[in-house]
Amino acid sequence: MKLSVQLNKSLEEPSVLVEYAEVDREVEAILAALNGVGAELVGRKGRELVRIPAAEVLYCESVDGNTFLYTSEAVIESALRLSDIEQRVRHTGFVRVSRTMLVNLYRVTGLRPFPNARLQLLMDNGEYVVASRQFAPTVKKKLGL
Repeated sequence: MKLSVQLNKSLEEPSVLVEYAEVDREVEAILAALNGVGAELVGRKGRELVRIPAAEVLYCESVDGNTFLYTSEAVIESALRLSDIEQRVRHTGFVRVSRTMLVNLYRVTGLRPFPNARLQLLMDNGEYVVASRQFAPTVKKKLGL
């Protein structure tokens, strides 16, 4: 891969151009990283509305019709449905791992097989989440396995 960086003081905002002959895993990772810059989610922590950078979210989970955003330090309730969050973060490192959960793959540090063709994902905070049999192949593909 060739990287060129150029200072241009006439620009009002940064501009990035990615040129490629074909989309491969490396290009997908670059695009996901670029699209994730500045992505934020909004939720409620107690009575306070908070904005959370998507990169800080370990996973999002829907429980009894409520959606929660899990970070290393807090659990934040979101007014959005899981499918709405999935649309907002679709070009980042998030992937659906079950009907009720999205996981930030950039926060996964390990994985291992789990009974019934599922995957157990180790998050960087030491917590484990399980990818269902239906979504495990997608997770493996996104991780390049």
